Amino acid sequence: MFNGDTYVSNSLYLGGTEITSTATELNLLTGATSLGTGILSPVTENSNTGVRLSTALAANHGDIGSNAVDLSYSHSASTTRGATGNISTAMGFKTIASGPVSTAMGGFTTASGTYSTAMGRTTTASGYASTAMGDGTTASGNILQQWEIAQQQVESVLQQWDCTQQQVEIILQQWEKHRSKWRLFYSNGKRHRQQVEIILQQWEMTQKQVEIILQQWEIHNSKWNLFYSNGRVTTASGNSSTAMGESTKQVEVFYSNGSKHNSK
Repeated sequence: MFNGDTYVSNSLYLGGTEITSTATELNLLTGATSLGTGILSPVTENSNTGVRLSTALAANHGDIGSNAVDLSYSHSASTTRGATGNISTAMGFKTIASGPVSTAMGGFTTASGTYSTAMGRTTTASGYASTAMGDGTTASGNILQQWEIAQQQVESVLQQWDCTQQQVEIILQQWEKHRSKWRLFYSNGKRHRQQVEIILQQWEMTQKQVEIILQQWEIHNSKWNLFYSNGRVTTASGNSSTAMGESTKQVEVFYSNGSKHNSK
């Protein structure tokens, strides 16, 4: 019918249907034998809509999360694999991104915590805003829970400090009272001297309490900072925890004032 270039200035109809695609959109299909080859397809499952590889079998993936992107491959039946969390991303082989806004990539990785990221092989990021990288690593820290615990501990230390301050004030008042008696009643000096010695002992005990409280403050203050764990088959259980590397183990590493303490 056509023996050269054909130009259509108005609408083009095929079989009575108007073609509304632009030339650029039609050129994207050059060489494709089917619309499903290598193209993401929108998927709606359990009232949530996301996108998944068109070649993927729904039976091998869990229900897609809302606005999730599933680029993972699974060759066997599963109800959990893939990008099942809302706004999550899964890529690689048998990966699971089940947490909201989570990312899982590599092989057999699981990102179940909110804002979590799991990369590598058989890694698990289950803590809030946690990151697991490497082989067999786990990042399980929960920043919100740790923050609340640290707040409670600091409040307890402050209450102890207030009580100690009150004890110091009472001791100082007793000191002033007995010191005046010491000066006025020399004949009864022995009795008042004993009372003064008791007060001094109380003062020393109170000083020790203050030192203990200050030590507790330093310990709990350091816990407000980030915990890091590096290594293979490692566990990072602190705030915004990160596990990575190979063949080491550090359970809790405190960072305080730029210096690292308590490393294992």
